[in-house]
Amino acid sequence: MRTYRIVVLPGDGIGPEVMRETLKVVKGALPASGGPRVDFSEHPLGAGYYQKTGEILREGAVSTIELR
Repeated sequence: MRTYRIVVLPGDGIGPEVMRETLKVVKGALPASGGPRVDFSEHPLGAGYYQKTGEILREGAVSTIELR
């Protein structure tokens, strides 16, 4: 079975709350439907992360993103 790699960038504002609930749905639905295997890679992003670290996106996170 094919494995899909999904990068999760929750961001700021309502992003973290929406993403958290979305991942619950996806993680629950895929196995129940016999769907493909999915590996999630989550990376902090946005103004809040910048205020804490001085970076917009963690170094090396961009290399995990593969567009197809």
